[in-house]
Amino acid sequence: METSVPDERQALLDQGDRELTRSSKSCQQQQRQPVKMNGAEDKHLVGDSHDETLSVGKFTVSGGAVMDRDEGTVTPGQLGSPHQGQGEELHSGFDNSILLPQLEIAIYLRDQTVIHVTMEEGQQARAEDLIEVVLTEQKLPPEARTMFCLWLVSPLLELRLKPHHKPFFLVSQWADLCDKYTEEDADDIAKDEPMLMFQRDVFFPRQQEAQVRDRETLLYLYQEAKFNVLEGRYVVSPEDYHRLAGISAVIHLGRFDRKSHISAFYRSSLEQFYPDFMLKKKWSFSGLWSKNSDDGLSSHLEAAHTRVSDQYQSGELHQVLPELYRAYLNILYKYPFYGGAFFTGDIDRTSRLQFLKGFQDKPVWISISTDGVTVIDREKNEVLLALPYETFSWQYKEAKKVDDPPILYLQFVCPESAHNTKLLIVDSYQAKLMDALIETCVNLKIQKYNTPAEDTVDSTLPSPSSENTIDPFRTCANKLDRLCLETLTPEGEKV
Repeated sequence: METSVPDERQALLDQGDRELTRSSKSCQQQQRQPVKMNGAEDKHLVGDSHDETLSVGKFTVSGGAVMDRDEGTVTPGQLGSPHQGQGEELHSGFDNSILLPQLEIAIYLRDQTVIHVTMEEGQQARAEDLIEVVLTEQKLPPEARTMFCLWLVSPLLELRLKPHHKPFFLVSQWADLCDKYTEEDADDIAKDEPMLMFQRDVFFPRQQEAQVRDRETLLYLYQEAKFNVLEGRYVVSPEDYHRLAGISAVIHLGRFDRKSHISAFYRSSLEQFYPDFMLKKKWSFSGLWSKNSDDGLSSHLEAAHTRVSDQYQSGELHQVLPELYRAYLNILYKYPFYGGAFFTGDIDRTSRLQFLKGFQDKPVWISISTDGVTVIDREKNEVLLALPYETFSWQYKEAKKVDDPPILYLQFVCPESAHNTKLLIVDSYQAKLMDALIETCVNLKIQKYNTPAEDTVDSTLPSPSSENTIDPFRTCANKLDRLCLETLTPEGEKV
């Protein structure tokens, strides 16, 4: 077994090649009161499960899957439940009786460290066996088993593996899975190769994560969080972007040194600490393209680096690194999308440009975490809507036409009326995946509070504020004026 570790700074930069997305599986079917929308009998406040194999959210225009898999067959399952679902099977065509004597397996970490391990009959290696390899090799504590899991990750598709899953057999049918769960053409699918990745489990609660103190565990949580910030999925305030950049600068560059950390140095280092959309060129009145760095971004980075250096000036740097990791994570805990699975979709525009071809839809991220759902404008990189599970219902609907995507309805209480509700329509090929993940998260919340499944638009689960923990949904103000919403009466009629 050997571990190769690249330069930490460069490795973190190189991670921008792919966007991670995550999802869950369907949970057990429940009976509940239907919610009427527009006169139709629509369900989902606590969510019907679907006997389907599920996939994760798309990377740009591609997607992924989370499977329950036994050797040569992929079957639907239930994440967070010991019971296996029944449904469609997808066969890989691989002969399980053919076993190679040895198999070298590479397990990637978020800093692009690679753990190489050679295993006898490695085709039969289970995810739980490989997790143990990582825990031992990286000296992680036993409780890390509940915080992290293995994923198969590629630019097209991601699979969250359960402990009993065998990665080799999933890889052997990767092309079939990409064909089934992405929109990519055959050429792109043929070129796609997955990596076995060790990363945070989407179902690990942030409240428990906030109690973690182990140095190595904090390091891996920090590395994954920084990856998501640089990828532009964690959309935070400008002040928090600068604060996060300042913390990372101290971690990777050391404390501020006036002699070596000059303005030109910061201008050349911006991409290490800010997402691409903050570095994009802007059109100026002079008719020339100018970069944000010329507008003072490097000055913000220098100032943040200086402030954080002053704040953590006592002791050797290696001694305060855990505090810096924790400070970075604490900033992100304020936001509802932290630790969530990201999906792509489209919503209608409110702009007068709707009638023009190509301007009908607004691309959005839909982040689903254990706390709720967040809709993020992918063009303007801002949060449009953030809803805790206690405040909305949802409904999945199949597409009416073959070439159209399915629909996810999000129905929530109307701010200006205690009786009416608002309805957001999300078009997405991953609508069913989002539906199942929301249901699983709500069921976990119900189990936590031992609350009967019911319509939470009319009667709520315990309020997040009653837990005496951070309420991330207060951080993001909903921008309803930028959403194309329908208003419904309690009878489901349009207003």
